[in-house]
Amino acid sequence: MPNKQTIDKGFSKISHHYEELEKTSSLINWMRSRVRKHLIEQLPEKAQILELNCGTGIDAVFLAKKGYKVHATDIAKGMLNYVKMKIDNINLSKNLSCELVSFTELQKLKPKKFDHIFSNFGGLNCSSETELKAVFNSFNELLLPNGKITLVIMPKICLWEFAKIFKGNKTAFRRLKKGGVLANIEGEKVHTHYYSAKKIKALLSANFTDFKVENICFFGPTGNRVDFMEKHPKLFQFLAKFDVISNKIPFLQGFGDYYIISATKK
Repeated sequence: MPNKQTIDKGFSKISHHYEELEKTSSLINWMRSRVRKHLIEQLPEKAQILELNCGTGIDAVFLAKKGYKVHATDIAKGMLNYVKMKIDNINLSKNLSCELVSFTELQKLKPKKFDHIFSNFGGLNCSSETELKAVFNSFNELLLPNGKITLVIMPKICLWEFAKIFKGNKTAFRRLKKGGVLANIEGEKVHTHYYSAKKIKALLSANFTDFKVENICFFGPTGNRVDFMEKHPKLFQFLAKFDVISNKIPFLQGFGDYYIISATKK
């Protein structure tokens, strides 16, 4: 299982950074808007949503304000502290609740049922393939009939990262490393795995159908280039067009910094 203590420490330490990015990074907000557009297209009116690895509640608050019922979960106490503050400060208790729980222990949520399960920006990449399969199997019992999932996953193929090799960066092909890599999260080593859309579909196929895949940042820049849009607005507009093109070509889907994958319960 993922090292819960390490993940809790690392992501709690970095929680303030997540909050700042929402206010300062046009790139992160653009990426988040792409995810939200895709997600909302999948949601029924007044949907009950389970959010995994909710972070500081940025998406949960957005959805709650739109009238959806959101139960936001995370394993990092520092992240959930922000969610709790937002519930109180913005008076969202009617539509938003939160709970400290790992996505490897979703059985603790029973007998609750949801219309949709949502996980943003690679939280599930902290799980090995065996762990991820168990997580996916738990979705079936938590979803209502015809329920759906929307997951945002970090794939193995990211052209922007590969391009680092031209600058002599030894991490250019880290996503291809068998067994994953240890990501440094504020001094804590978090085991991170990368998955193709094909692999995720295979792990979900026993219980899900009607898959939809959408790339985020197919050519460019990765989310850690937080000020890229401010520094290179015209170049970004040019690169963003390739996201549109790549999502119209089936064999290019599932690549980039992230991809979104949605599916419906059988």
